[in-house]
Amino acid sequence: MKTAQDDRINLFRRMLDKLMRLMARHRRTWFVKKFHNLVLQFHEAIENRDYDMERNGEARVLAVLASSMAPKTVFDVGANIGEWSLRATSIFPEASIYAFEPVEETYLQLAAQCADLPNIHAQNVGLSKEKEQLKMYHSSDRSYLATCVGGFVEDFHG
Repeated sequence: MKTAQDDRINLFRRMLDKLMRLMARHRRTWFVKKFHNLVLQFHEAIENRDYDMERNGEARVLAVLASSMAPKTVFDVGANIGEWSLRATSIFPEASIYAFEPVEETYLQLAAQCADLPNIHAQNVGLSKEKEQLKMYHSSDRSYLATCVGGFVEDFHG
C-alpha cells in the first residue's frame, strides 16, 4: 500500500532527476561550478575528510579522555608530523607517547618537532598485524596523505 511518505519520496526523486538533467546541460556555467564545489565540501564533511583536530573530533576525544583517565602510555599511529602527539602530551604530560610514522621524510619532520620532548618517542615504522615491508604511497607536499593502499589517495582525495 502506497503511503504519503512514498509519495513524498517519489516526488523528491523526480525533482532530483530534473535537477540533475538541468545541471548536466549547464555544467560549464559559473553557477553550476560553484554549486559543484559546495556539494563537494558537504561530501567531504560527511566523509570527515578534515585533518583539523578542532573540527574533526580528535580534540574532543582527547578532552573526554582527560576528564576520565590519565594514561601512562599513548600510541599515535600514523603520527604524521606530530601535531596529535604534541596535543596529547599537553593533556597527558606524565604519559609516554609513542608516535609511529612509516614515511621517512615525514618521520624526520616528526622527530625534529618532538626532539625536545622526552616523553614523545618517535618511531619510523608503521603498525600492522603482519611483520612485513609495504610500499607507502604519499604526497610530498601534503604529508597527511599517506597509505599503503595503492590508488587510495587519488581515489579518496582526488
